[in-house]
Amino acid sequence: MAVKVVSFDVAGTLLHFARPVAAVYADFAARHGISCTSEEVAVRLPAVFAAASSMAPPADQDPAIYERRWWREILARCLDVAPEDERLASCFAEVFDYYATPAAWRLHPGLPTLLGELREAGLRLAICSNFDGRLFGILEQTGLREFFDVVVLPRHAGRQKPDAAIFGYMVETFGVLPEECLHVGDSVENDAVAARLAGLQGLQWSLKPEADLEMAAQQLRQSMPGTGRPVYRTPDVWRDVAMARPDGVDDLEAARRRAVARRHYTESGMTPDPDTLADHELFIRGKMTLDEYQEYLVCKHSDSEKGEK
Repeated sequence: MAVKVVSFDVAGTLLHFARPVAAVYADFAARHGISCTSEEVAVRLPAVFAAASSMAPPADQDPAIYERRWWREILARCLDVAPEDERLASCFAEVFDYYATPAAWRLHPGLPTLLGELREAGLRLAICSNFDGRLFGILEQTGLREFFDVVVLPRHAGRQKPDAAIFGYMVETFGVLPEECLHVGDSVENDAVAARLAGLQGLQWSLKPEADLEMAAQQLRQSMPGTGRPVYRTPDVWRDVAMARPDGVDDLEAARRRAVARRHYTESGMTPDPDTLADHELFIRGKMTLDEYQEYLVCKHSDSEKGEK
């Protein structure tokens, strides 16, 4: 079925941090008399984000107030200070405002051209992201807002990725079938796999500022039109087949892939469990292509859901 809607993740996909988050937090902390190094913050970040509550505000709370409180708690834990610490209030205000400006972000100079070409091809574009309300200002200031028909955040859907509800909210907004939507993002779990589990087509994709625009555009074009979700084998059989294959990459490439995966988890604040790390090795060692690995994860999640029922 042909793709009619393409939705994008934002942070790590279209927009990229101008500086490492840990370094930014530590610099602002120093300005307000809070002693904390970027190395200390970097160590705390994964656990802090892994333990964080949902970004989606409860129905009875103001989204803007909830989001500020959510980020203030994140910052307090990363800096290891009490929430009531007077220094935290002024530090948080500056950090929060900083990430609402284009100065905090980098984007590929050819991104507007790519988005314009997609629209000229008759596609409708959306953003489906776990960002907060500051995103609207960032999109306006970077000149990107005009390309998107819909922007869906946790404050709108009441859920955040990888929950299927946020994808469902977006699909209903456009009035199309789930399989007519392609969602792309830098995370295998939160974007490619989560979208497919919600019935959409999913693709791991990111346009970094230094990337080859034509190669990135070609990867996006090759995913359209899609064919919907195929029928999968059981995850156990899929894993057995992959394990029986010889490693498909040399030691140097395996080390590069492992470093990329480690950096992804560090930047996203997630802490992978042993089972997830074992799955990653199938791709890192080249026993599965990226497409195969994504389909394997979809199969595994689907099988797990059946077992719970």
